[in-house]
Amino acid sequence: MLDFNINKVGFALALLGVFFAMYPIIQDVGDAGFYFTGAFLSIRLFYYLTLASLGMGIYFYAIDFISPGRFNYARKFGNVFYALGFVFPDLYVILWVTSLVAGLMKFLEAHSPVLYLIAYMVGGFIDLVVIVLVIRYIIRRLNRSDTNSRIKKLSGEQFTHMNRARGLLDWGYYAEAVAESCEAVSSGFEAMVIEKGLKIEGADLGDYAPAGVSAGIVPDSELDKLERLRAIKDAAAKDSDSIDEAAAREALDISDGILKAISSNMC
Repeated sequence: MLDFNINKVGFALALLGVFFAMYPIIQDVGDAGFYFTGAFLSIRLFYYLTLASLGMGIYFYAIDFISPGRFNYARKFGNVFYALGFVFPDLYVILWVTSLVAGLMKFLEAHSPVLYLIAYMVGGFIDLVVIVLVIRYIIRRLNRSDTNSRIKKLSGEQFTHMNRARGLLDWGYYAEAVAESCEAVSSGFEAMVIEKGLKIEGADLGDYAPAGVSAGIVPDSELDKLERLRAIKDAAAKDSDSIDEAAAREALDISDGILKAISSNMC
């Protein structure tokens, strides 16, 4: 799970704790409310809607935590419910204010029922538009923050893998150094795919390369080097003793070049 998701879950749990602490108060005043378009909206209703939304958000984040893969729709659904959980209290206040304004305009109903109906419908439409825009804004910010957090994590991983590969090379573990350098390249390509919103099948070096070339991120000249890197990786997987220092050093140099090409073309 990304650090940003951990923060979201922690904040949602803290907010749920506050709402649970408010339950004795809700028992006393929960039946209070107001009428909006003929429907009675009680405090208790929005209290439970908020709890349910935050709870569903945490549930989908938990699914995302146990689900493998580069991209998971559970996180998207979690962001939707997370946003709804924060919007419901605001929505209740907005609808309450709208009902008060409608009450103040009640004198129009006697003089011009049609004008009163139009004003009432316009007010409800404005409320709907404002709420939808706020929800979409929150969801987009959450999704973008998820993306940035993922890219930042992958960037850290690629540097970790490369540093580990250099250490293994110095210690004479050549096959392991090749494997680590390939992991660094895979992390770099994955960050590129997420940053550019590319669609690919699979998660191998050979799957990332065409996407990087078509997006103009990886030069065509790097394809031959990438094929060479894959060949060294396959050889190391079949027989680790077949990899000497020269081959391992070549793999690290190729990995460095590819990662530099990717980072120079990413925002």
